[in-house]
This record gives sequence, C-alpha cells and structure tokens, in this order.
Amino acid sequence: MLAARREQRYLGYAFVRVRSGAGFAACWRFSDPLAELATLAVLPAYRGRGIGSELMDAVEARLRELGIVDLAIGVVATSVDAMGFYERRGALAFQTQLIQRVEPDGTTTHVTDV
Repeated sequence: MLAARREQRYLGYAFVRVRSGAGFAACWRFSDPLAELATLAVLPAYRGRGIGSELMDAVEARLRELGIVDLAIGVVATSVDAMGFYERRGALAFQTQLIQRVEPDGTTTHVTDV
C-alpha cells in the first residue's frame, strides 16, 4: 500500500496485491508474479491535481524494483474517467467481466419460442 500525503493529511492511496501469474489467463502470458491494482483512491476535492498519477508512478517504480512487469487493473465499466486515466498511462482493455443479479425471490424472465 502506498499513500499520498501532504502535510498531515492523507489525500489518496494505492493498494496493490502481488500473486502468482500462473493461470491468470490461458490465452495470454503474464509475468509471474503478477501485480493487481486493487484500489486507487483520491479524495474527491483533490482529484485532477496529479495525485493519482503520482501514486501510479510510485506503484510502477515499486513494481520495477520487484521485477514485476505486468499490472492487472480492474475498472468498473461505467467509470469512463478511470478508464481514460489508465489508458493514457498505457493500459489496454484485456478482459470483460459481466455481473448478473440473481433475485432472492427466484423471479426470472421466461423465454419462450415466438
């Protein structure tokens, strides 16, 4: 975990997990170990001031020290600003994960032949 602090106030943080890259994706070869950015957060009042970039620079520097060359980044599909931020830093879309809600009362949409 890396934190951005000015004076005595924390303004943001980055939390990265390091794990085995073996089996991460059958169709692509990843470094082993593989880093995963679990969280990058900056206080809303401080966004747009380069703090996220400073945090990511620090994350990348630490990964270089560790000899890790791949960083997986999960982003919510509707977070257009976050997608643009990571893409400007060189990240590429790789995997799409879908989420389906299963209603607790068992209601479903019935599909019939038309």
